[in-house]
Amino acid sequence: MSIVSEAVKCPQCGDEEADHEFNCKTSEEETLCPQCGYRGSWAAKRDEDGQFLGWKHEITQGVGVLWYRPADGIAFACHSLHTPNDLAKAERWLQEQLAAGTVDHDTARLTRWNKDAGRVELVVGTFDPPGRMEQIVADLGLNPIKCSPEKAVRFAILPTKAAVVMESSRVVVPVLHYLNANPADGKYKKTTDGSMPLVEHEVKYLALSRSELQEISNLQQPRLSLYGIDIVMNVSYPAFGRKFRRVCNSARWTQDPAIRKQVEEGGAELSAELAATCAGRSDVAVVPNLPLAYTQRQNDVTPAESLNTARMVKPLTHDEWLRAFGIYECATCGTTLLKGTEYVWQGKNRWCEKCFWGEDSGNIPDKTAANERAD
Repeated sequence: MSIVSEAVKCPQCGDEEADHEFNCKTSEEETLCPQCGYRGSWAAKRDEDGQFLGWKHEITQGVGVLWYRPADGIAFACHSLHTPNDLAKAERWLQEQLAAGTVDHDTARLTRWNKDAGRVELVVGTFDPPGRMEQIVADLGLNPIKCSPEKAVRFAILPTKAAVVMESSRVVVPVLHYLNANPADGKYKKTTDGSMPLVEHEVKYLALSRSELQEISNLQQPRLSLYGIDIVMNVSYPAFGRKFRRVCNSARWTQDPAIRKQVEEGGAELSAELAATCAGRSDVAVVPNLPLAYTQRQNDVTPAESLNTARMVKPLTHDEWLRAFGIYECATCGTTLLKGTEYVWQGKNRWCEKCFWGEDSGNIPDKTAANERAD
């Protein structure tokens, strides 16, 4: 059986994104509008033996639509509403769930079809969740990283301080935005001479909801640091919110010594900028890093408690920065051991092959114990 899906114009509200499905085997079809709740269908009428008797055409006028997803979930639920009583019940239910924190605040919404005015009205929520998240960053006086439908935005989270906005329960983190990544898929492609293009970047800020924090945390693997991967953010339709996926296991900018040095040296400045921006906000707490902010949201820790914890955390050292990104340097000459470079390791130390096996190997303590190699 094959079903063909396409976007069509809603006969009731005129929205261009109504869902239309056609069953190629039975020739049955159905149209559902995610804005006003309209439903129209052509279904086959059959007798007890399955013999075709004709067609049944049904049209159900919509009065609204309820959209939501669980606070820690990914999949959406959509309910078309067809009576004023259904709309009233849906509004009460959604307000209760939002107050309890069981549904995602940024993507939940309830719409109402105003027949007299001929338009869809918003009862609860927003038609543009990504825009709301960007506005949270802008309200702090920071530059938000933005995404638009059908365009991929590639970024890497930086291991600096993060801010938790108490009122909206959102976490704001600095990210490195790849300006020249392919907008279709967020990837970098080799040039005609076989080389990879230089990275063009800019530091921006990203606001994340609890469900988005969960989604990003799932991109990690046991041997992958959250700070050492590249992530692509996109949105297929604004009302559905943003989606995140891992595009590279080793952040591209960490493979460029000049950019890595620039970001490493600017980490303290970024943290200071974030702290200074949020200093006058009683509803914002600055925490040492994203993992702590994630733990705070999961355990409902108050901003005051986070600030007390933040005072006890020291800034990242040079070695801690390297470990955060999964990068190592030769313990003798300091050469960066990039991905694909063969090196020798012993405990927490790494050496390039030249230093270990060459004339400089005398500077390495207990050389005989370092007998394994890794890529």
